[in-house]
Amino acid sequence: MSQLNHIDKLFSEKLSNRQARNYNPQAWEKASAMLDQYFKMLFWKKMLLGFVVLMMVSAGASYLLLQENEAIVINDASKQKVEAEYDNIHPVNASLSNADRSNSEIFQNRKAELSSDEKQETL
Repeated sequence: MSQLNHIDKLFSEKLSNRQARNYNPQAWEKASAMLDQYFKMLFWKKMLLGFVVLMMVSAGASYLLLQENEAIVINDASKQKVEAEYDNIHPVNASLSNADRSNSEIFQNRKAELSSDEKQETL
């Protein structure tokens, strides 16, 4: 560590009385103005890129959500069509709700199973 301090002192002693040659304040001002302009342009490019990415994400999300909603509408329409066909085939169950209809079907299926089991037992 003492060697680093020694090198630091050596450089500070040798360079303490020196000044930059050919220092032109106008050149530094022009360079600073160019850097300011560059960083402003860079900022606006980043903002534009962020806006484009945001629009693409928004468009993709809305597309996916519309696809999902469209599928739901199609599924609902298909379900209603199947229910209408079922009601035409089984007019007795037309007045029952979906839950009652499924319970009625379960009951009828179970009843048919039991009657077929009883027939087999008697044979």
